[in-house]
Amino acid sequence: MRALSTVAVAAALLGLPAASAQPGKAPPKIVKDPPPPPLVGLTKVGELRPARGWVDDTITEIGGALVALVHDGADVRVTRVSLTDGTVAGELAIGAAAPEAHHLIPVGDRLLVINGVENPRGAVLIDGTGKALRSWKPADAISVRTIGGKPVVVAHTSTVRGKATVHQVALYDLASGKKLPKKGATLTLGADGRDAKLDFRPVYFADDLTVAIGVRGGVFRKAENQRSPDTWASYDLTTGAWIKDQPITDPMAIARRQPILAAHSGETVFVRMAEDLSGLELWQGGDVKELALDQPGELYDPTSVQYAQRGDALWLSLAVDPTNGPAVRRQKVDPRYLDLFEVQGDRAVRRARLLLGKSPVRWGWVGDVWWVLEKSVGVSRGGPVLTLYRI
Repeated sequence: MRALSTVAVAAALLGLPAASAQPGKAPPKIVKDPPPPPLVGLTKVGELRPARGWVDDTITEIGGALVALVHDGADVRVTRVSLTDGTVAGELAIGAAAPEAHHLIPVGDRLLVINGVENPRGAVLIDGTGKALRSWKPADAISVRTIGGKPVVVAHTSTVRGKATVHQVALYDLASGKKLPKKGATLTLGADGRDAKLDFRPVYFADDLTVAIGVRGGVFRKAENQRSPDTWASYDLTTGAWIKDQPITDPMAIARRQPILAAHSGETVFVRMAEDLSGLELWQGGDVKELALDQPGELYDPTSVQYAQRGDALWLSLAVDPTNGPAVRRQKVDPRYLDLFEVQGDRAVRRARLLLGKSPVRWGWVGDVWWVLEKSVGVSRGGPVLTLYRI
């Protein structure tokens, strides 16, 4: 007689049914989710991936083409990229004239190259062959504006003189490079940040640092035997004229806004996350309003806000936080998407999604093409590949 197994004997003694001789069922097969699509609402046009060097952050448009700066040590190239298929349409070597080129300003068939690793930066005007025509000394901001019907180079400088900081704008004729007889205005700010002569305390600057915006002191009204209230004013340093002067109807609101505006000096329009992380704020001309997303705000990393103009329209992006609240509750990590929104009034509407890798990105618009620069990890400036998309 065949001996019973130990398990069978134990089952018989305890009055339990004997184990089946049939093998156990296989565990259910786990079906993984399909990989997230890399593009949603986007079509790839092409990419710029230099064999040598890296692509700078400053992208512009010249003659209907995207133009980027490609650096490879002392070799600097102005690279034109077709908006149709992303192919390189031409290159211009400018390293001899501007070895530390930072960004470009197109001026007719020439380029004003802002040159320097950090502020203050100088400027070099180059022709279509890359030859330097003339140059300007370093300044905090150099721009080109049309004044009196002619293109004028505007240079804003700030200089510490004792306990004062002097902000000054100088104007130069683009054609000759000579300083114009009519100089720009000057602000001499004391230790309290106020110009005593103008009775004006700038809070921030706009329009390439040519316009100072802040609190202007009131004037004495003899008929009322009192001084009028302070105003919120804008002072044009290119002309030395007041271009805006409005009553301050809510002093507390102005006081709260000043540090925010100062942190965004040079920007007329910007988007930021509210201090309490409750939502986005749209700032325009010093005024602020809440901006509603058409997606749940809790999905996003609050530190990931980026924004840029496309013509007259403002666009912004937010990166999905893979371990956002809903994802944690589902016990499932979300894909790290960059969601692109178009601002319409006080609402931001999602238009597209781009699946992100480990590298950060910076983006902007050239015409109707959305360019995305993959940044080098741990490096603040530039990246290895620039990709073009259409919505």
